[in-house]
Amino acid sequence: MKEHPLLLSAPMVLAALAGRKHITRRILSKHNTLIDGKMWGQSKCKWRHMKFDRTMLMEGKLVIACVNDCDFALHTITPIYRPGDVVWFKETHAACLGCAFEPGNPVLYRADAKQDYDKLRWRSSMFMPRWASRIVRPIIGAHIERVQDITEEQAEREGVAWFSTEGTTAEKTFIATKYPNGYRTNFMLLWDLLRPKPNQHWKDNPLVIAIEFNDEVRP
Repeated sequence: MKEHPLLLSAPMVLAALAGRKHITRRILSKHNTLIDGKMWGQSKCKWRHMKFDRTMLMEGKLVIACVNDCDFALHTITPIYRPGDVVWFKETHAACLGCAFEPGNPVLYRADAKQDYDKLRWRSSMFMPRWASRIVRPIIGAHIERVQDITEEQAEREGVAWFSTEGTTAEKTFIATKYPNGYRTNFMLLWDLLRPKPNQHWKDNPLVIAIEFNDEVRP
């Protein structure tokens, strides 16, 4: 069993704590994949050599050619995440006022948004240690797909709301009427908000890994 840390935004932290988030999607990279069942450092093919403009998805795996192969062999890219592995989520956090940031002391989380939280010295989610994580879940599956392949049901399992919680009742009704696929629409909006880098936008339809987990709480 392996443990995998992943960053999680505040809205998705709340969705996970409420039991609404059961899956997360991450941009495909050499850091979260294997090539032919091996780490990238063990292969003669490098990430930069892969022809991502000529790929084929088969049963959640990516079949792709490598430009430095003399025999024009095809290679298989798969997620590093396996059923039985554990994912632990990293979020913005802080030590309580007057406390040292160390195991055994209370940890506060920005997503909880208490009124006195502005007085705290917040630490980026990137630097959260394993012991401070409050969301640890067992992985039950992972597969590769295009981000636009997400269905309405899958978008709901991502934890997004049906429509915006802001605005008047009339505005909310308008949004729900205009966009019948409310979960998928809001997933698209959240995706673009959290991923401003080129070639990662919804319109670019990037390759992603969908990581599914259940609600069983792990220590």
